[in-house]
Formats: sequence, C-alpha cells, structure tokens
Amino acid sequence: MHNTIDFRRRPCDYAMQIIEDGYVSGKEMLEACLERMTKTEIRSMLDKNEWSPRFIGDDPEDLVDLPDDDDDLEDEDDDDDFDLDDDDLDLDDDDEE
Repeated sequence: MHNTIDFRRRPCDYAMQIIEDGYVSGKEMLEACLERMTKTEIRSMLDKNEWSPRFIGDDPEDLVDLPDDDDDLEDEDDDDDFDLDDDDLDLDDDDEE
C-alpha cells in the first residue's frame, strides 16, 4: 500500500516508489512530468543534469538564441511542447481488420 504521508511530504519519493512497484512505468511518469512542466523548467532540468546541447556535444553555433523566459511567447502551433512519435505508441495493427 502506498503511503499518503510520503505523497504529501516527499512526493518525489512517492513517485519513484510507484514506479518501482510497477503501478506506472518510468516512461509514463516522464511523459506526465514533461506535459506539466514549462519549457523553461524543462531546459533548466536538462541543463542541471548536463543533458543540454552544451554538454552533449552539439555545436553552439547551431543553437538558436531565445529569450530566457519564452514560455509567455505566443506560438501559432502549440503542439511543439511535447509530442509523441508514432514509434512511441504501442499500436496493434492486427485490430484494423
């Protein structure tokens, strides 16, 4: 049984525990987190974990210089926040018949 106190006091520990217990997959948890984070929060998380382009070898000349807080910028296409590729979905083609 999952502990309500952990959920209230230590939500990160609770989240990790329900992944370990198999209630949700790590991928499901990641998707849920990314869907709720702002672009700035995602970039900050990637950078703090050294997963941003400056740490993984991308050429800084290729990076577009954006304002620090572009979450307030209006996008014509709001779908670029988080997209799943068709390869990420488990679709069963046998059900189409």
